[in-house]
Amino acid sequence: MRRAAAALNSRLAMRKGTTPVGCFGLLLPRIFLRQLGSYEPMNYLDLLQWPAMAVTVTAAWLVASSDLKRRKYGFWVFLLSNVLWITWAIPSKAWALIVLQILLFAMNVRGAAKTDDLAQEENK
Repeated sequence: MRRAAAALNSRLAMRKGTTPVGCFGLLLPRIFLRQLGSYEPMNYLDLLQWPAMAVTVTAAWLVASSDLKRRKYGFWVFLLSNVLWITWAIPSKAWALIVLQILLFAMNVRGAAKTDDLAQEENK
């Protein structure tokens, strides 16, 4: 069955303007694939989303810590995640995400400053 489907797919793929897609060998017009975004070559900047997500989750874990030192590092890690998200969002033209990350950046600077103040009070 698979061989027959593959043979049929390869014959049909020779038709002008179609491209085989997916595990079932669906034939979709190339114009439709361009609209879906699956026909364009991979943009490696899109891979930046994954480290940005991992850094954000790590920062949230650190900020939620009861240890003041971890919390302090958490805000700095959040600042790194804001930069990563903005780096990804600019070429993607995700304007709302850029504004959000700028606002979160300001809040994280404030959080880092307050945590530094708490650490200095605790050391006295």
